Amino acid sequence: MQTKLMWKMGAVFGLCLLAIVPLTLVQGVINERQALRDGVIRGFESQTVGPQILKGPVLVVPYRKVVIETTHEDRGGKTVDVPRKKIVTGSLFFLPETVAMNGKAVPQERRRGIYRAQAYTGDWEIKGRFELPADFGVGVERLQYTWGTPEIHFGIMDPRGLAPGIELKWDGVAAVMEPGSGLAGLGRGIHAAVDVGKPGVGKAQSVEFEVHMGLTGLSRVQFLPTGRASEVRLSSAWPHPGFSGPLLAEHRIDGNGFRATWKTSHLANNLLQEYAGCFEASRCDGFNAAAFGVDLVEPVNLYQQLERSAKYGLLFVGLTFIAFFLFDVLKQCPIHPVQYALVGGALVIFYLLLISLAEHIAFGLAYLIAAGACIALIGYYIAHVLGSWQRGTLMGAMLAVLYGVLFVILRSEDNALLMGSILLFAFIAAIMVGTRKVDWYGLGSPMPAS
Repeated sequence: MQTKLMWKMGAVFGLCLLAIVPLTLVQGVINERQALRDGVIRGFESQTVGPQILKGPVLVVPYRKVVIETTHEDRGGKTVDVPRKKIVTGSLFFLPETVAMNGKAVPQERRRGIYRAQAYTGDWEIKGRFELPADFGVGVERLQYTWGTPEIHFGIMDPRGLAPGIELKWDGVAAVMEPGSGLAGLGRGIHAAVDVGKPGVGKAQSVEFEVHMGLTGLSRVQFLPTGRASEVRLSSAWPHPGFSGPLLAEHRIDGNGFRATWKTSHLANNLLQEYAGCFEASRCDGFNAAAFGVDLVEPVNLYQQLERSAKYGLLFVGLTFIAFFLFDVLKQCPIHPVQYALVGGALVIFYLLLISLAEHIAFGLAYLIAAGACIALIGYYIAHVLGSWQRGTLMGAMLAVLYGVLFVILRSEDNALLMGSILLFAFIAAIMVGTRKVDWYGLGSPMPAS
C-alpha cells in the first residue's frame, strides 16, 4: 500500500510539472499581447507625437574674422615673410544667466482599438536673462570681427507637438520664431533672430527674454535648462508621476495630481563645460545626460499585472493538488489523475480568461469575473468528485482566499515580494499544522485485527 501511495504522490508531482507547459504558453501570450501594445505606442509616436525634451536656450552669434597669416617665400635666393589675409567664419555661443521654466501638463488619453497611451498637452512659459560681455568677449581682437545676426535657439525633441502662435519677447521686443535649430546638443527645435545691438568697448549687456508656447507630447516630458541658475516648475492632474534624471525633484502628490520643482546651477551640473564640448566637438553625451523630468506612468500596468499573476500559476496548481491529495489519502476519497488534470486545466484557463477580459474592461472587474467563474466550476466539479457539497464548498473557499490574496499582491507596487513570501509561508504552515499528527508510514496500511 505504501508503494501505491508513493506512486500517487509521484503522479501528482508529475502533473504539477506538466502544468509548467501550458503556463509557459500563457506567458508567451502575455508577451505577444504586450509586444502588440508596444507596437501601437510606437505607432502613436511615429504618426502623431512622441515624448518631449525641452532644451535651452542657447544664444549663437555668427562671425567673420580677419586673420593675418604669414607665409615664407623664396625671392631671389632670399626667404621673405609675406603676410596674407584670411577670412575665418564661425560662431560663438552664450548660455543664459538664469532660466525659469513653468508648465502645466494636462493628461489626454490616446486610444487605438483596445490599446491606449497617456499623452499630455499644456502651456509652457520660459523666462530668463543673458549677461553678454563687451564685444562678446573677444577683447582686443574686436576690430578683426564682423558680427552676423545673433539667434536664440531652443531644442524640442518632437516639434510636431508645437502649437501655432509661439510668442517670444527679446528685451521686451517681439521676435518671430522659425522652425529648426540644428545646433549640436539641441537637435530639432525652433530659433529666432534677435537684436543685441553693437556692444562697444567695455559695454556689457543684460538682456531678458520670455517665451510662451503650447507643447503636446506622449508619456514623458523632460527638461534641460541651460542657465547658470535654473528652475523648472511643473504641475499636472496625473496622480502617478515617475520622476527621472540626475536631479531630484521637490514634489507633492495628492488627489489633484502632482506639483514638482527642480532647481540647479552650473556649480552642480558643470553644464557650461559640457555644452562647450558639445558645441565645438559634438561630444554631447555629458550634456544630454543632464536632462530630467517626469513620466505619466500607470502604477502597475496591465501586462505587468498579467505577467506577475502568471508567475503564481504553478503555486495555484500545486496548492490545489496538495489539497486534493490530502482529501485523497486522509479522507479515503480516491481521485483519479485525470480528475487532477482537469482541475489543473481549469486553473490555467483562468489566466487566458483574465488576459482576454482585461484588455476590454477594468482589470479588477476582469479578475473578479475570471476568478469567480473558475472557483464556481472547480467547486462544482470537486463536490461531485468527492461526493460532498461541503467539501466542494471548502475547496472553493480555499481558492477564493488564494485568488483574493493574489489580487492584493498584484495591485501592490512596493510590497509584492513581501506579500508573496507571506502567502507561501502561511500555506506551508497551514499544511504542516494540519498534518502534524498524520502517521505517513501508516497511511494505506491495513487496520490491525481486533
